[in-house]
Amino acid sequence: MANTYTSLHYHIVFSTKNREPWLVASKEVRIWEYLGGIARTNGMKA
Repeated sequence: MANTYTSLHYHIVFSTKNREPWLVASKEVRIWEYLGGIARTNGMKA
């Protein structure tokens, strides 16, 4: 099978326990920037 191609796509969803609102708006922007940086470093699309 010399001509095989694999493409894996992951959809990851996470939340706080009991979906409690722990993330305040002032911190949320920084968290998204952090997660986006991790994705870019690893060659992923966020």
